[in-house]
Amino acid sequence: MQSFAVQLRRMNSEFNRIAQEFAHAQGLHPTDMQALMAILDADADADADADGPSGGASGSP
Repeated sequence: MQSFAVQLRRMNSEFNRIAQEFAHAQGLHPTDMQALMAILDADADADADADGPSGGASGSP
């Protein structure tokens, strides 16, 4: 389990490095990228909620 946690932290560090490089290439600050990711995640969560059993097309009779 500890080795999995180490691998997960390494992978997270690599994702952060890639996001920072992308932000720099686009002329953005890393916190701008974090904000964009939060917005995209919120949109994805809203879409998933709409498709769930309590709403959306699959919730219709």
